Amino acid sequence: IDDIEKTLNTRYGINSKLATKNQLENIDTYISKYLKHCIVIKINNKVVDYTFLGKEYDNDVMKCYIEIPKINKKHLKSIEITNNVMFEMFTDQQNLVHIKIDDTKSFILTKYNNKAMLKF
Repeated sequence: IDDIEKTLNTRYGINSKLATKNQLENIDTYISKYLKHCIVIKINNKVVDYTFLGKEYDNDVMKCYIEIPKINKKHLKSIEITNNVMFEMFTDQQNLVHIKIDDTKSFILTKYNNKAMLKF
């Protein structure tokens, strides 16, 4: 949590105070904006938009939930996720990405391995 807090505070000039009672009231707006900057999702090699659903705190980890609306599973050939969250400030950052369609696939992404690909 402290790493994402530092990243958001530095990038947007805010004092987010994540996971505290004094957390910035509109923090989800900043998180969503940051994720849109750092995460690119492609379906069948086409960039798609996604929705930031929210976040939750689990000890010292912030989990973010995003959704790609209206995926036609019948025509789904591939999903590619490029994730650069916090890599600009923390080169040893690791991001755990779960992709759930029918079941869940998980990937650990790093600065030097920042893409996950599923083919159907």
